[in-house]
Amino acid sequence: MPLCARDTGMHLGILISLLFHLKWGKQAGFPARKIQIVLGIFFLAFAIDGINSTLPMLNFIKMDQWYPPLNWLRLATGAGLGIAMGSVLMPVINESLWVNVSQESALSTWSRFGQIVLVTAIAGFAVTTEIPALLYPLAILTAGDVLLILTLIFTIVWVMIFKKDNFFQKWKEVIWWLVAGFGTSLALIAFMDWARFALTGTWAGFVF
Repeated sequence: MPLCARDTGMHLGILISLLFHLKWGKQAGFPARKIQIVLGIFFLAFAIDGINSTLPMLNFIKMDQWYPPLNWLRLATGAGLGIAMGSVLMPVINESLWVNVSQESALSTWSRFGQIVLVTAIAGFAVTTEIPALLYPLAILTAGDVLLILTLIFTIVWVMIFKKDNFFQKWKEVIWWLVAGFGTSLALIAFMDWARFALTGTWAGFVF
């Protein structure tokens, strides 16, 4: 896989959450309070597992890991955070782009929340099978989601810079703004690659 287990789960969660929100329409409300609590637990689980994995790298702390890191757990906590991120990002996009936007939450019921969790869990399980026919498309989707998220964020930035908030009615009207966001994302990635190589002199991974 092109990403680590935690990032793979995160980007699967974001992508699946975004797709479900697109299906449910132009709704700008954040998840219902009861669902926000669960999303907060997902975030906390991600943070705890991330800190636990990082402890061996923090020589100045000299603290043992609380439990042995497991790839399936990294995948799961990453997926939970991804669901939370997608559930926040899509309402922001809807609130920023559309003329006619509902202030209702697309994620207002346990049924809808359960759909996202179930599909994400199935995708995560597919990763753990290590079956090439499943891993190849999932690898493309997770790597592509990195660029998708950057594109969406920079699209909103350009829309705000040119004061086109709440200006659009259909996705086809946003195409050139998406192109601008995509181009900015590529420029950012190219700059980060150049800076990384300039600082390290290598394309290889870092060794801690």
